Order: sequence, then C-alpha cells, then structure tokens
Amino acid sequence: LARIGYRIGFALLNDSQHQVADRLTHIPLSWFTAERTAMARQAISSGGPDLVGFISNLLTPMIGAALLPAAITIGLFFVSYKLGIAAAITLPLIVGALLASIRIVRTADEADTKAHSALTERILEFARTQAALRASRRVNPARSQAGQAVATARGATMRLLLFQIPGQLLFSIVSQITLILLAGTTTALAVRGEIGAPEAVALMVIVVRFLEPFTVLAGLGGAVENSRAIFERLNTIITTDAADQPGDAVASAHTPAPRIEFRNVTFRYDSTSEHVLNDINFILEPGSAG
Repeated sequence: LARIGYRIGFALLNDSQHQVADRLTHIPLSWFTAERTAMARQAISSGGPDLVGFISNLLTPMIGAALLPAAITIGLFFVSYKLGIAAAITLPLIVGALLASIRIVRTADEADTKAHSALTERILEFARTQAALRASRRVNPARSQAGQAVATARGATMRLLLFQIPGQLLFSIVSQITLILLAGTTTALAVRGEIGAPEAVALMVIVVRFLEPFTVLAGLGGAVENSRAIFERLNTIITTDAADQPGDAVASAHTPAPRIEFRNVTFRYDSTSEHVLNDINFILEPGSAG
C-alpha cells in the first residue's frame, strides 16, 4: 500500500506542478498581490513534498480509521442490539467532536499561515533592498517593519497553539463519554447474564478498538489541515482565469526595439503607510543600463 501511495503521490505531484507552472505564465499580472505571490511561492516550494506525503502516509490511515468504527458498529448489532445502538449513538457524537476540534484550529491556522507569509515577504524584501535602504538612510524604519512582522507571526503561532487546547479538550470529553457508555452497557449485559464473562472481556477490547481510530484521526488532524490548505492553494492557482494571450509577434529588421516607460508611478503597501514611490517618471531605452 505504501508503494502504491508513493506512486500515486508522485504522479499527482508531476501533474499538479505542470498545471501550476502552465497556469502561472497565463495569469494576469494584476492578480499577483503580495498575499497571492506568497501563496504561489508556498504552493511551489512546499506543496510538492506535502502532497506526496499526504497520499503516501496519511490517506491509508485515514481510510482505515474511517471504515473500522463503522464496521465495528455493524458487528456489535450481531452480538447485542443494545451495544449496537449504543455504538450507533456515540459514533456521530465523536465524529462531530473531531470535526469541531479541527474547525476550531482552522481559523487560527489560517491566520498563522497569513502572518508567516507576510513575514517571509518582509524578510526577503528587506534583504533585497539593503543597498537602496542604506543609501537613503531608511534601514531602521525597514528593520522595524520586519520586526513588526516577526511579532505578528509570533502572536499568530501562540494563538494557534492555544486554540488547540479547547479542541483537544472537547474531543477528550466526548471520547470519555463514549467509553463510559459502551463499557457500561457491556458491564450491564454481563451482570444481567445476557453475555458471558469471556464475551464481556472481548467486548471491552473491541470498545477500545472502536475509539482507537478516532484517536489516530485526532493525531493526524494537524497534518490533514495542512494538506487541505495546500490543496486549496493549488486549486486557487489552477482555477484562476487566464489572461488573453496575444499572438506571437514576428520580429523583423524594421521592428523597433522595445522600451519601458514609467509615468507618475506611485506605490505604498497599504492605506496607512507612507508612499515608497511617489510620482516616478523615467524611460528605459533599449540597451540602457537598469
């Protein structure tokens, strides 16, 4: 199964990388905001290994963990309809608690991802513009902006860690209630003589096996959520509308060389920050130095 998972994962990786590379060359430049550029960079750099890891390492345990409790619930009806009803009642409860715990963490995870994307952009920008910053004596303001991005990312990570506590607590409480209900039903059946002592011991083991897959899924929750975010990034890039592509130009000896002209170019990062560029006008003639 692991070998098949790796083959499927690498085949999916190869297909998605070709689709992303082809789509990025056709997306209009106006689409590439700072946030989307960071998202595309993450999809290209870390999306591949995570995608293969999800298919090869997570998909098989997830399928097994999803099917085993349902199979045990059906099997308990053949042993005792009372145990089967108890398992059927607790199954949606524990699944709901697991999904709720994942959703609680999802919001904090999205904020953490966005904060770290902004931090990456700030650090790369600060490193690339060192010469210009030193020449204009703006190193300290730029460093403070990078420091603010670090503080924001640290706070988002702390919130992500704190948001995991209520989700884990909710899942733990529901798991204990499920264990008490199933074990109590088994004990009551044994006391009434409806099942023998050996059967009761075997059923206790089955009850533990009933809860074990959910514990596995809870442990894989972080990895699954990370994989979900990767699939969303890839899907966002692949499904983005492409720009109309002009036909191939045929160059000739009479075709003038292209030039780049900036007219009243103004830029700032957001509405509260000061302008980095303000009414810039210049022309880059063919063959001139940048």
